[in-house]
Amino acid sequence: MDSRSTNQIGGTLGTDGSRTVAFVRENSVYGHDAEWLPRCRCKAKVSCWIKLIMSIGLSTVLCWYWNTVDSGDSDFTPSGYTCASDFEISKLDSMDLKGMTVDDATFGCPNEIPVHWPNTKQKVKLLRLFRSSQLDWDQARIFGFATSLSQHAALHNLRVLVGTQITCNEQEDDADWTQTMDLLQMLGADHVLGVAVGNELDLLHQNGASPECIRNLWGGYLVRKVQSRMQALRALQGFENIPVTSVFTGGVIWDSGKTPYVDTKNASVNTFFKEIRESGEKHWVFTFNFYPYFDPTLKMDLDGKHCTNAISSCSCFDKTTCLNLVQIIQARKKLKRLTGNDDDRFWIGELGWSAPAADTLSGPMMSCAAFSSYPTLRDYYANFLKWDLDVGRNYAPPEHVFYFTMRDSSNFGKKEYFGLIETCGSSQCKLTNERVTATLPVRSNTTDHKASVFEIA
Repeated sequence: MDSRSTNQIGGTLGTDGSRTVAFVRENSVYGHDAEWLPRCRCKAKVSCWIKLIMSIGLSTVLCWYWNTVDSGDSDFTPSGYTCASDFEISKLDSMDLKGMTVDDATFGCPNEIPVHWPNTKQKVKLLRLFRSSQLDWDQARIFGFATSLSQHAALHNLRVLVGTQITCNEQEDDADWTQTMDLLQMLGADHVLGVAVGNELDLLHQNGASPECIRNLWGGYLVRKVQSRMQALRALQGFENIPVTSVFTGGVIWDSGKTPYVDTKNASVNTFFKEIRESGEKHWVFTFNFYPYFDPTLKMDLDGKHCTNAISSCSCFDKTTCLNLVQIIQARKKLKRLTGNDDDRFWIGELGWSAPAADTLSGPMMSCAAFSSYPTLRDYYANFLKWDLDVGRNYAPPEHVFYFTMRDSSNFGKKEYFGLIETCGSSQCKLTNERVTATLPVRSNTTDHKASVFEIA
């Protein structure tokens, strides 16, 4: 991206990444008004000099502090990271419309956000950020991450789908939104693809939320917060037309009964969509996460030993019978029922493949070694990269698609292996020639990845 010399909300960004911190508010990490700067309207010259000296001293301390945070081996210094591999994928298509998600693991090493798609020479143009910080971060770390990300976006000319949380805690949600607003302004409108308010809230009732929380969420809290976030966003100069979305799982498009989308006491998604439409929002985008990897209808082959048919239907993107496209076509059909339109704005927030097997995988595919193998990950990822986003049958394709994810991470404490890189600090991509050409046993006798046949040194 073109570099910006001035940070809109609290400092000056130099071309070398240095900055002058203006002011740190008590309730936010960035200052919008440097109210402590001296204004030489003093009646007494001595008073002016005292204010000037105090201001210089404070700015010096702040500059030293932030430069300490960002210097040396700090994990906030953009480094132009790209993982290495002897296995390369060269057939690519529509890469300007595809992006990568920034998982929780990569939050710990923002200087290692890949410049290129792993195993390719193609630059990443889009990122999806689930939130602007982590729960245990202090303000210095929040600021460091935002600075690193905004510099990375400017340097590599990319756009970010920025997420903000919706939970059972309104105070924490509002605090997260304050940080999100600051991040949006640091990035600048030219580098913001959109804003996502909430992620997979249709699953919240399965992840420990109380019945009271669920009633409150679908009883008006979600709609109210989405509308207030949109109103605040539209008040920012340059953000008037930035798309807004809420991301739901692909599960909401199936078994929905008489309504286009699931509409139960635990997930009133259809009602939510209707209320958003009635609000008159012109830049709303429908976004869903699709994971054939977790499809509960997958079965072993007739011999009971292989899962060739399941792998084939899950890893392809070039036929309408491919499960990836089956879900997209179903989503389009449901949108038509909801809105009457054939071309509503539609993004895919996540899709991806786990290798080794995710702890969250269940059903027959747990016992099929090939299903969560590196060769299958290779096929899924390579087919995704060369997909032109066409879904066939004259259905409008999704505008953007995000691949999950950069690094292996956990999902509510359960380990998953959807990353194309294994850990922070890894110089190698996950996929190597040795791994993608390995011969695996027919069946897996364990679901423990530490002893799994999927592990190939």
